[in-house]
Amino acid sequence: MRRNQTATNGRWRNPVLANLGLTLLMLTAQFVPPLPLYFDVATSMALGTTIAAALIILMCWLSEAFAPAMSPRPTFESAVGSVVAVITIIALILIHAIVADALLPIDVARSIGSLIPLAFLVGGGFKFGTAFLKCADRTVDFAASVSLLALFAVIVLEFSGLQPRLAAFPKSMFPFTEISHFALALTPILLYFCVRAKRSGSLWWVIGGFALALSLQSVALVAGCVLAALVCRRLLLVALAAGLLLIAGLPLGFEYYASRLNFSGSVLNLSNLVYVQGWQMVPESFARTLGWGLGFNQLGVRGTDVPAAVFIHAITGGDEANITDGSFVFSKLASEFGVLGVLLSFVYVFAAAHCVRALRKGGGRAAIVLAQCVVVAYGVDMFVRGTGYFVQSTFLFVAASTALLANGRAGKLQVWTRSVLRNGVTRESLQPTDEFK
Repeated sequence: MRRNQTATNGRWRNPVLANLGLTLLMLTAQFVPPLPLYFDVATSMALGTTIAAALIILMCWLSEAFAPAMSPRPTFESAVGSVVAVITIIALILIHAIVADALLPIDVARSIGSLIPLAFLVGGGFKFGTAFLKCADRTVDFAASVSLLALFAVIVLEFSGLQPRLAAFPKSMFPFTEISHFALALTPILLYFCVRAKRSGSLWWVIGGFALALSLQSVALVAGCVLAALVCRRLLLVALAAGLLLIAGLPLGFEYYASRLNFSGSVLNLSNLVYVQGWQMVPESFARTLGWGLGFNQLGVRGTDVPAAVFIHAITGGDEANITDGSFVFSKLASEFGVLGVLLSFVYVFAAAHCVRALRKGGGRAAIVLAQCVVVAYGVDMFVRGTGYFVQSTFLFVAASTALLANGRAGKLQVWTRSVLRNGVTRESLQPTDEFK
């Protein structure tokens, strides 16, 4: 029975190949995107994310082409769906950019050039999501466990001082150029193990997450732990964790967190000012474009005059910090797509809330649980700390969204099938009669 379940749900019928396949896809999505940036080959994670997406597409294709006995052939719907999704999104972005250019001239080369990594992001995420959905529970558990061990190795390298630290990134955690980037990679995995653990075990996962966040001084990881506490222990544990955070934070640099959480715009903390700048750029972009938005990947191209930017210039000696990524995804999405970007953000919040409710109920296939955890964890990118569209967390979010949408369609089909069988309708009765042939 166990073997049959794996054959049905798994993309690879051999359990060993299934574990290896999904693990390679997961590690590629998590660790390849930051590598070119870390080694100063690129100025952002766009190149690394494009490479990761291309590798995932290639790995999925190879499994389909050379292991037909262990991997079912891709359906016509899956192949066409990926192409249609990419073409539709690009077409809508181009239409929006044409109107945005009429309101405020855009950098056409930057916008068009960004469509290449976007195509790989969507296409690779779609491919990863459809492959991921077919994996059995033990395969997902194995891949998540290896991912957690790899992230734990990153922590060991950080605290042991053995990581290859480059001068350009003094606060890096190899291969992540910033601690916040590591936090974004860890949060969905931490959330997954919190949800899958027993009720007493989830408590220790959350406490361990808060302890790590304090030692690393990572607000992004603190936010991720709060999400885990909300999902696993509701508001009581959040209040308890906040109290422990307050007490433990005194000897562990509480002043750092106090300055980071002061959003008045008058605190001379660069990270805090960058975050405030992101919020201030949204109404500025609305005013410049009458609510339409600056256009795809145009944030910061024309500069900004918001008050927080004045403080940033004073601290950095005239340099601009995070002006093109807004510091978090909502700032970039709302500034570049205006009212539509705000509406898309509301759609995300609604979907994330739905995932939180589902995770609290428990149960469900491991693939669906992990996908829901990725969607919920993306809230940190969305409203706390994000570095743009073309990053590993966004790629996983696209894959998770694809898996959940495909599972939703499959669920509706199952409900319809049960209804048909319950009413006694047979396959023969569904065939067209002579009148309609």
